[in-house]
Amino acid sequence: EEVLDRRGHRAKYEAALSPHFGSVTVWGWGADSGLRPCPVYCRHCVLASQKPGVPKEAADSFLDETLLADRRTTLRQYLQADGGHVM
Repeated sequence: EEVLDRRGHRAKYEAALSPHFGSVTVWGWGADSGLRPCPVYCRHCVLASQKPGVPKEAADSFLDETLLADRRTTLRQYLQADGGHVM
């Protein structure tokens, strides 16, 4: 069960957006959507992973195992290629 479903947030989100955008889901983005991370939130997460006390293995795992919506590009690859505006 997804975290968003536990408190009904997902259903509220979909109900609010569906009249304007048709069928909308939080997790329904296709690999070809071109969706990219929100720069502010992405920066916040990357900086949090680099705080003192966070093991290097954990920080590397975050960058190397987090995939963009295309399901191929890692966060590290994105930051190196296109994400200069994030950091």
